[in-house]
Parts: sequence; structure tokens; C-alpha cells
Amino acid sequence: MGNLSDMKVSAILSALMATALITVVHAAPSKPPSGIDDDGDALQRLVINYNHTTAAAIVAEYNNALHNSNLRSNSIKAAAPVVSKDILPYCVALSPIKPVRIKIYKNQQTCDVNGFRTLWVFTAHNKKDKHHAATPACIGSASSQDSHQLFPERSECTGSIWKQEFVFYMSGKYGAENPAVGGVRETTERWIADNEKRMLMYPYYDGKIHWWTDGYQVGYRSRWRLASDREMTILRAELPKHAAVNNGVSVVPPPNAATQWCAQDLVAAYNWGAIVSTPNTVPGTVHPYFQSDATRDECAHLVPKSFIRMARVNVDGFIPVEIMIDNKVHAAVSIKADTPIIAAYVRIALQESLRTGAPLPVVVDPAQSDLIITVVAGTIAVIGGSAAYQHPI
Repeated sequence: MGNLSDMKVSAILSALMATALITVVHAAPSKPPSGIDDDGDALQRLVINYNHTTAAAIVAEYNNALHNSNLRSNSIKAAAPVVSKDILPYCVALSPIKPVRIKIYKNQQTCDVNGFRTLWVFTAHNKKDKHHAATPACIGSASSQDSHQLFPERSECTGSIWKQEFVFYMSGKYGAENPAVGGVRETTERWIADNEKRMLMYPYYDGKIHWWTDGYQVGYRSRWRLASDREMTILRAELPKHAAVNNGVSVVPPPNAATQWCAQDLVAAYNWGAIVSTPNTVPGTVHPYFQSDATRDECAHLVPKSFIRMARVNVDGFIPVEIMIDNKVHAAVSIKADTPIIAAYVRIALQESLRTGAPLPVVVDPAQSDLIITVVAGTIAVIGGSAAYQHPI
């Protein structure tokens, strides 16, 4: 439920990223190819060289600090995270085989396997959700096993040349005819080659430029990419403070569907560009969009029990933001107070906290304030950014 400022930011970022990708892929050739045939190296240059060893060491340091009672910001001992089985990560990987093709790996946050390289990650519903994800999408693999195809609005896709791999459920579209389905949180267009055996899904890319066809807007809950070495260094410097805040935060999984829906709706109501260090608890009743969404999602009875709590504790200027229903925290992030930050990206971090059952540290790159760096279930991830889908180095 972003405001006009968020919408303007999104439009600007979309234009910047589309221009960057079109430039790096190649100028239009004289003969139409079947998608990007000859210049797959352009996409390879956009792949982040994610240092798995360094990332694992940083995450281990952070986890150790989270369990250090001497650093705890209060007397609460956080429970072990409970990761959702209903909303899963899907890793989009670029094939090493030309012409360009991709595979999507279910329930994976990185997919650097068998020569494939991680392009980006999205999260989506694994099961039908009548209010947030009612439309199926079927992923099929070609007989050669070197590419996948996405068949929208289909719950099965086994055919003469395709073997069904899995089905996920797309988030509702903006302007959806079904008033019971909520709006999309993120979208990426799916393109297919003229022989229909290859596809490409890359955020902000206009496939028509290179003769991809049959564009389809795929909706999902959140999107992020892997972090570069530089971004890991920035995150690492701040993590001790975030650990001191977050080891006093206990994220509890929603106990039922109504609470899950309301928690997602309350996350969507978050709209602060910076958080002051003064403690503040904002009731859900003051958010008109949240109230209407809760009515749609059959959880209006939880609105009076819903709050966004900010700066409950303060550790050297680092504070938590907590999504609360019925006195339970269902999602949380830690942020440096008084730091300008794009609210839409904090919402994505809160969505990932709700999904993974753990508070997320949110770190702003001082040289590139339109992205955030975080830790998502053991993976160092980057959300947003005008250069999010260009090589950052």
C-alpha cells in the first residue's frame, strides 16, 4: 500500500533498470533472433559473483551474536526461527548453454549448480491462497533438462516435450476482477522464444526489444538478489549492533490463516521513510487501507489488536520495527534510526521476516541509499536499488 512517493520511486527505478539492461544486452541486430541468441554473455555479466565462503562466515558471526546473552537488549530469549512452508523462495538461474535460457529452482535461495548461475530470487505461495495467491503457474522442464518454461494460469503442464516440475501460486494482479484477491507485491514479465522451448524472466527487461514474445506479468510476494563482496563488507560492519537489537526480538509464526492474512496486510501498511529513535506504537486502526484489506481478507476482527511498534529498544541508535497482532510479534527488522530509507524495501524485508520467522537486519549502503542489504535465512541479500540488476562493481 505504498504512497505516491513510493510509486514515483518505482517508476524511476523501472526506467533506469530497463535502460541499463537493454544497453548491456546488445543493440538490435539486423536479423531477428529467437530471443537473445548470440549475446548471452551480457546476462552473464549481470550475475553477482556471490562469495559463499565469505557469506557463510558473516552469517555465522551474526548468528553467534544473536545468541550471546551479554549483548541482549532485554531479558527475552528469541525462539528458534520457524520458516514458512506455504511461501517459498524460488531461485532463477541462467543456463551456461546458449542460446539464453533459465531454470527455476523451488525452495532454493541460491542456485549456482551444474554450471547455472543465480540471477535473482523471488518468493511465492506454494499453496493456493484465496486472498493473496489464487492463480496457479506450472513450471515444466524440457526433455533435454537444460531449460524450464512457465505456463501461467495452469495447474498442470505435462505434455509431449514437457515434464511438470512443480506449481506455485501467483499473487493477484493490480485491478484484478476478483475483489477477494489482494494486489501484487512484485511482478516480473515472463518472455518466451519463438520456438517456445526457452524462456527468460528478468526484472524490468522488455523482451520485445530482442524479439521475445508472449510477455506475461508474473506476480509474487518479494524479490531480491545476492550481495557482492562490497555489499557484504558494508553489512558486516553494522551487524553487531543489529544482533544486539534482534537477539531480544522473538518472531512468532501466525497461528492461523486469519492472522497470517492480517500480518501480511499490516506489513503492506508500513510507510515510513525514516524511523526516529523515540518509541512509538501505531495502531492498525489508523491505517484505512489496512482496515479495508483486513475486511477483504476475513480478519477485520484482528484490526483492533494490530500494531506497528517502533523503537521499543535503542542500541547505539539501532532500533527494531515490529509487526504485532494480539501482543505477538510476527515480523521484525532492525534499522539505524533517522536513516533515510525507501519504505517499499522495508516492506519486503518485513515480508521476508514473516516468511522466515526471524528478525532481519536492514542496512543502507551509504553510497547507494536506494537499496538495502540484509540476511534472509542464511543468505546475504540485496533488496531494490537503481543498480540492482546491473553488476555493482
